[in-house]
Amino acid sequence: MGLGLFRGINTIEEARDRVYTLVHKLKTSCLFLDCDIKSVKMHDVVLDVAISIASRDQNGFMVSYGVGLKEWPKDIQKKCTAISLPHSNIHELPQWLEYPELKFLFVHSNDPTLKIPDTFFQRDERT
Repeated sequence: MGLGLFRGINTIEEARDRVYTLVHKLKTSCLFLDCDIKSVKMHDVVLDVAISIASRDQNGFMVSYGVGLKEWPKDIQKKCTAISLPHSNIHELPQWLEYPELKFLFVHSNDPTLKIPDTFFQRDERT
């Protein structure tokens, strides 16, 4: 299901129940903080550790957070499977996505003039 995060889960309902269970465990372990009914927060230190673990080479994740990121990061590994760039100020995406293993992409730009090249989702024929 989805990105293959939960083995043996075949329905949305099963996935939702599993996520609720995990969130509850993380809250009771003080790794997630209550925010409101539909969201939780993570302490900055815990978030940094989680990003560090998820970004290790063998996992292939790239996460950058915080307002201020103004251009596409140059240090993303080519074997990356997931890229998350929330709350950025990126105003232009690269010509091509050069990540053949990419399964998940999240880009949220605060810049309303974000430019997405026509070739962004096409394979770069130069490689």
